[in-house]
Amino acid sequence: MIADSKKMEPDIFPEQRQMPAQREIYFDCLRLMAAFAVIALHVAAQNWYKVEAGTFAWNVFHIYDSFVRWSIPVFVMISGALFIGGPPKKLERIFRKNICRIVTAFIFWSAVYALWNLLLGTIGWKNALREFVEGPAHLWFLFMIVGLYLIVPFLRKIAENDKLIEYFVLLSLLFTFVLPYFVMVISLYSGKAGTIAGGLFHNMNFEFATGYVSYFVFGYYFSRADISRNRRIIIYLSGIAGMAVTIFAARIFPVSEETASPMFHDCMILNVMLTGVALFLLAKNSGRIRNVSGRTKDRLRKLSEYSFGAYLVHILVIKMLDHNPLFQLNTMRFQLHIGNFEGIPLNPLLSVPAIALIAFVISIAISGLLHRIPILKKYVV
Repeated sequence: MIADSKKMEPDIFPEQRQMPAQREIYFDCLRLMAAFAVIALHVAAQNWYKVEAGTFAWNVFHIYDSFVRWSIPVFVMISGALFIGGPPKKLERIFRKNICRIVTAFIFWSAVYALWNLLLGTIGWKNALREFVEGPAHLWFLFMIVGLYLIVPFLRKIAENDKLIEYFVLLSLLFTFVLPYFVMVISLYSGKAGTIAGGLFHNMNFEFATGYVSYFVFGYYFSRADISRNRRIIIYLSGIAGMAVTIFAARIFPVSEETASPMFHDCMILNVMLTGVALFLLAKNSGRIRNVSGRTKDRLRKLSEYSFGAYLVHILVIKMLDHNPLFQLNTMRFQLHIGNFEGIPLNPLLSVPAIALIAFVISIAISGLLHRIPILKKYVV
């Protein structure tokens, strides 16, 4: 059951529970971890599909890709914990502050990426305009999060009742993760049986508690739920098992002999969800995180504020590192060239975390600089 909490003053969300007055430091830690994980994911994934399946490099990129697939689910869970469980916000405020910020951030960064590609000469003006409208691939996250913000008022009403929120979590588990996973596994072994099972499932046309709203509600629920130690251990073990499936399933079920199977790497699949929830609970219940010093908490909170901007800019940082002749990073064989320095040859096992760390630090630094400009801090990062 979710722990009881004091009721709020009347608002459009009457009797809504609040997050504790003391900001939860594990949210900040998870944000920073997820920001680094997303960067590591893109560094590894961009090379995973380029190398020959089964080679040493292929295995390394695949394992790194598998290890960080929980990043987006954790980002969404943090947002759900704060928006559903935080202080009540009027619908007008959600549109004026939160959604408006997402829209302006998309316009700004979509223009930046389109201009970058135009200056590199990889696209013309016509395609630049199209890229500006569509936005770079990683900004899909902004569209998704706006959709979740729009239904916050409804989710808050559900969250007011412990039984309803637990029922919602159960429906999400079944219809977003368990049943689709069951259908997918059947399809892998028998196409005909999978078609029948899939048809029966899709005929229900059930979408109320599916999609990323599942993670959004999970974040609220698991940030509030008082879960016993024994049950947490089961969840942790499930998370480890989910990670193992993510790593090894691509070797068992390849799409073809030439490439890897991404089907077990999707954010909306059971094994990835189990890992994300386990990490969320592990951070929440970590004594080391809860007991950090006040100064460390302040630093983590400040860096956490930069994580959104770091997410928005990190693809540009990776591209800049790839195209700068004075600072070339090659994932296949890490070669760092600065001036007359000849370079450091490293294999992919070390190059992925090295490049990810460099890109993460630069992205956080850029976000921090943009936060010093009031108008950009308010509308762009």
